[in-house]
Amino acid sequence: MFYINEINAAGKIAVDDTILVKGTPATAGSKMLENFKPLFSAEAVERLEKAGYEIAGKTNVGEFGLDLMGETSYFGAATVNGNLAGAAAALVAEGKIKGALNVDLNGAPRRAAAVSGVDFIKPTYGTVSRYGTIACACSGEQIGVTAANADDAKEILSAIAGHDSKDGTSLPEEKYEYSVSENVSAMKICIIKELYEAADAAVKANIDAYAESLKKLGATLKQFLSISFRRHRQHGRFLCQQKPPTIFQDLTVLNTATEQPNIRTSMNFT
Repeated sequence: MFYINEINAAGKIAVDDTILVKGTPATAGSKMLENFKPLFSAEAVERLEKAGYEIAGKTNVGEFGLDLMGETSYFGAATVNGNLAGAAAALVAEGKIKGALNVDLNGAPRRAAAVSGVDFIKPTYGTVSRYGTIACACSGEQIGVTAANADDAKEILSAIAGHDSKDGTSLPEEKYEYSVSENVSAMKICIIKELYEAADAAVKANIDAYAESLKKLGATLKQFLSISFRRHRQHGRFLCQQKPPTIFQDLTVLNTATEQPNIRTSMNFT
């Protein structure tokens, strides 16, 4: 299941179902929000529409974006030939849409792009407004762009990036300039040794080929050994797993009018 809700068959940009589109149900991949219809659109969606883009629909995501690649969606995971695939990335890979906006919390859209052979960019935190997203862990979430190539990613990102007074974490620059032809001759580029060594042969071959192309352009590449990298990664997983139960734990709230408790059901993450 790629779309939870289709909006416009002629549209060329899709958005995650964690991003609000006025009048269209926004479920964040959860039964909990199955009938929620927002009264306004996310700032990023409004900017796309002002730039002339039409929204194709709301793409399937894992529950609140907190999984590997959409496998926890209440509506069923998106698959291609029986294999797990991120819905937005699969649509881009098939040429059904030009690009998609995705909320990146823990790398799900990046993994999906890699599996589908397309591009995803997670921009610097605060450069794209998060106003109108369904949040799970605000300090880590950022809207990014999935596209077939860097030129398309640049085009879409340029349309949505820039300061938004409605987002308290928005950086002050009104607009950002992106380039796909940056001079890399003076750059030092790091390859994290632990990640490289953990990759399979095909991924290593891709990394080596790309590293060689950067060297030919004058960049300096070095492998970097991060002694604490694995520990930090484990801590990150732990925090991601702990935060949602803190937010969605059982709540007993006393109704001051009736003196009776109102119970909200817990959400369990496995």
